[in-house]
Amino acid sequence: MSEKVNVVIEKSESGYLASCPDLSEDKFENDSLDVVFTQLKQFVQHHLNQPTESEKTGQSILKMVTKFTEDMTEEEINQLPADAATQHDLYLYQATKKEQ
Repeated sequence: MSEKVNVVIEKSESGYLASCPDLSEDKFENDSLDVVFTQLKQFVQHHLNQPTESEKTGQSILKMVTKFTEDMTEEEINQLPADAATQHDLYLYQATKKEQ
């Protein structure tokens, strides 16, 4: 997915002033254009990597699991492990399965 944002760069008496009004009112100022670009780039990358409100579920894990399994058949549900924590090493590290 591609996202576009407007960037404003101004030349001032003390150097350069940059901002990204689409994302924030924050402004970056320095006498070096390279420093201003670096600060602005880091700010935009950080902002674009943050989850949006629509990506945050705010649901409990139980509700998420219920939603995930609602279209599964009874047979598929019965094949799920009763306690996945007992096979922690298997699921995370592909270790040998422990006998129960």
